[in-house]
Amino acid sequence: MADFGEAVFNRIPEKSEVKMVSGSRASRSSASVPESDLAVLEKEIECLVREKNLIDKIANERGYIVEIQKKLISDLEDKFRSQPVGNSSKNKDCVSYSAIVKKMDHSYLLIKPADRSTSYKTVENDFKSRYSPGALNVNINKTKLTKNGLMISCNSKKDVEILKDSLKSDLGNKFDVCEPTKMFPRMLIQGVPNDCFKNPGPDKLEFVDSFVDDLIFNNNLGVNSDDIKIISCYKMGDVQVAVTVLCAIALVVLVFLAFFHKVNLLSWIQAWIRANKEEKVSLTRLKGHYNANGYLNSYRKMHSKIR
Repeated sequence: MADFGEAVFNRIPEKSEVKMVSGSRASRSSASVPESDLAVLEKEIECLVREKNLIDKIANERGYIVEIQKKLISDLEDKFRSQPVGNSSKNKDCVSYSAIVKKMDHSYLLIKPADRSTSYKTVENDFKSRYSPGALNVNINKTKLTKNGLMISCNSKKDVEILKDSLKSDLGNKFDVCEPTKMFPRMLIQGVPNDCFKNPGPDKLEFVDSFVDDLIFNNNLGVNSDDIKIISCYKMGDVQVAVTVLCAIALVVLVFLAFFHKVNLLSWIQAWIRANKEEKVSLTRLKGHYNANGYLNSYRKMHSKIR
């Protein structure tokens, strides 16, 4: 662009040349060229010269920017060539969230009032007025009021032990100081064969491993197989069978009472339904429907326990 500007504007005459030409023309015919036209022509030439200088300046700046971009590209290419081929992000082992949490040092202390009538806000004010981190030489990150008491977060386990010993020695009768237990998430999975997890043999261990791997992959858990532990297995079929057996036994008992004690089974069921719907139904209303006094007494005892 600079060459183009020079090629275009090299043909522009300088101001001295214009004056010389205008002077020679004025000597020939002084009345043919007025001075006002010469002044306008000089101003136009000055504007063109300034425009030429501005274009040259912009071209130089753009050339400097291009050189900087080329330098950055060459630096990136050199950096990419210097890296080894196998050191890519795909070959690195993925770190799960549970692994990061294991590395973190969770150091907390929970302070609760021994007297339950004392509010947690009073505990917080009392703690802040009596203790300062500088005096105890411990690092306290923050304090927070929770539904279980005043939670104090420290930098390390050592700071928690120092703070706990100091609180127990000074205010052991006033505060209950303890470390909160960790909560591990659990989930219940239905439709899993029970025999595979209760005393698994060598032939079933492969199934257990594949089950855990499929569980991680299909749900995008982002954890390792070592992070999942099968705690226990509940056999839901036994519960359903037990409920069915209990219902069958209850039906047999009702049929026995209806047959041997001449109980009107339908009227008793209707009365029992009405008794459950109405809270203040007297039990003596049921006595007129059947004469099984022993069963009635047991029903009264059961109903009193429920109430």
